[in-house]
Amino acid sequence: DLKTKVVKPNYWRTYGGFGINYTQNFFSDNWHSGGENTKNMLVNVEFKLNYDDKKKTKFENHLEAKLGFYSSPSDTVHSIKTNQDLLRFTSKLNYQGVKDFYYTIQAQVWTQFLPFYDANQSDFRSNFMAPFNANFSFGIDYKPKFSKGTLSVYLAPLSAYNYRFVRYGDLAVKHYGIRKGRHHFEDFGTKLEVNGNFQFFKNFSWRTRLYFYTTYSRVEHDWENTFSFSFNKYISASMFIHSRFDDKARSQFSDKTGYWQFYQNMMLGLSYSW
Repeated sequence: DLKTKVVKPNYWRTYGGFGINYTQNFFSDNWHSGGENTKNMLVNVEFKLNYDDKKKTKFENHLEAKLGFYSSPSDTVHSIKTNQDLLRFTSKLNYQGVKDFYYTIQAQVWTQFLPFYDANQSDFRSNFMAPFNANFSFGIDYKPKFSKGTLSVYLAPLSAYNYRFVRYGDLAVKHYGIRKGRHHFEDFGTKLEVNGNFQFFKNFSWRTRLYFYTTYSRVEHDWENTFSFSFNKYISASMFIHSRFDDKARSQFSDKTGYWQFYQNMMLGLSYSW
């Protein structure tokens, strides 16, 4: 007699990763060009929960958290400050159309964990829920197939709703372009988001995220790039480069770079993924 066992396919997949990185700079008192002794530490965690029925429907959920600290001896008010601080959740529901094109509904929210202070200032410049950003949109997601990585190009023309909330009224007006007496603003525009993860060699990878949103009267832009070199399964070196543009935040204008903002970091540390 034959016994039949029916196994239902599991369309859900989980992915995760954890990393901790550390760098230190030391200068003697007589170092010829001067310098400041600093220590940097960054902790990052991510988790993905994805559904794929292998036919038409995909449901993707991605939670990211980054928190970095550095010592600042020249700051007489704060000996330790944050230099990276992010809590972001992205959810996408995809239904396949023609070949690699998907009709997509996307929701994305992000904020930070801790307050950030300018040098020698006792008033924080940003904090948890200050700001809190949310973006909801409907568009087309292009997902071509690559042997050495993944790529997603998502475009939502004139169908993206953007919301920003700042729980402190003085910060809302001073740093985030919100009218006095209000804590939020909202608008509609066009959104473009590109996410790529490429493994060029066995131990070298490039991860990128490009975010662009415009109402045709203002522009928000974020471009995050992480280049990683793995020595083994647990030890890796990485370089993070981040450019940003937001002409809604008038106080962030610089005489040198205008509304463009740049951040770069190189670190060595431990990492683990599953």
